Amino acid sequence: MYPTNSSTLTISTSASTPTGTYSITVSGAGGSITRNAKYNLTVVPVPFNFSLSLSPSNGSVVQGNKISTKATATLTSGASKPVSFSCSGLPSGASCSFNPSSLYPTNSSTLIISTLSSTPAGTYPITVSGTDGNITRNAKYNLTVVPVPFNFSLSLSPSNGSVLQGNKISTKATATLTSGASKPVSFSCSGLPAGASCSFNPSSLYPTNSSTLTISTSASTPAGTYSIIISGVSGNITRTVNYTLKVTPSIGEAVDNTALQWTTGGNAAWFGQTSVYYYGNDSAQSGNIGDNQNTWVQTTVTGSGILKFYWKVSSEQDLDALYFYIDGSRRAMISGNTSWVQQTYVLSSGTHTLKWMYTKNRAITSGSDAGWLDNVVYTPRT
Repeated sequence: MYPTNSSTLTISTSASTPTGTYSITVSGAGGSITRNAKYNLTVVPVPFNFSLSLSPSNGSVVQGNKISTKATATLTSGASKPVSFSCSGLPSGASCSFNPSSLYPTNSSTLIISTLSSTPAGTYPITVSGTDGNITRNAKYNLTVVPVPFNFSLSLSPSNGSVLQGNKISTKATATLTSGASKPVSFSCSGLPAGASCSFNPSSLYPTNSSTLTISTSASTPAGTYSIIISGVSGNITRTVNYTLKVTPSIGEAVDNTALQWTTGGNAAWFGQTSVYYYGNDSAQSGNIGDNQNTWVQTTVTGSGILKFYWKVSSEQDLDALYFYIDGSRRAMISGNTSWVQQTYVLSSGTHTLKWMYTKNRAITSGSDAGWLDNVVYTPRT
């Protein structure tokens, strides 16, 4: 150029240029004349800087649980320096932790946000910070706290029972709150035998609470053992438990004559059962008695006719026995271990009391220590 004028001097450095102070000679020449000037250049290190990011930057957690995300400090310039982490804006009862709690960029730390069951549900913008003491970088994490989902368990006490045909039996069904806020649970049952029904009082409730389950049978409900399914339903949640119901035959059903009225007494009542029988899959069995005790079953008939029945006994020979009485007069006795035997009697006109009684006299027990009655038929004369 021609003096007097100016030129812009640009000095460029690279990332590898050593730091320090340098005396730069700047020369200008024109013809045979050279002129020099000094320029003092100081090269300083690239200043440290970093960025902060989260992956993912949002999440949902159930009250009382934890959630994690990755916090990454990325070196953007300069020599790496330690960066420590913190967070703010947490909801009540929540806390955060980092592993590791500090690092040298570029590196990542696991951020864990912990909540309590009391932490309010809602969405919260959490500020996650990284700092080296001079530089602070922030990132946002959107935390959604959702309520603990409702759940419950179902139990029965007792879970089994025995009922005579035509009678009722009850048990307690308890719905227990296991998590979340209580919601209404309604009850039902399935698997009932023919002629049986169930009811709940109350029919629905808020756990933890109990309902009385009543199973009603009819005289026609078949004797047997049944697995009843008890269900508790709330929305899309269903819980089930089993109730084992044993239906025992009535005396009339057991002896195959429901037309007659039957009574039982003594030291223990006779009962219907399905293990030992001659006819119809059931019979009446004497009650469980001790020494010098008795158990009886009886009925009455009116008018002249023919009486037939089957009976058997399993007892100590001669001392324990099954007796049959007509109007208080003993007509027959069996003792020891017998098979089913049929008895036939002709009854005169009038009203007659028919009684079967098992007695036990001594402390010795033999066989099943019981008597049975089955297939009682009374045919009036015309």
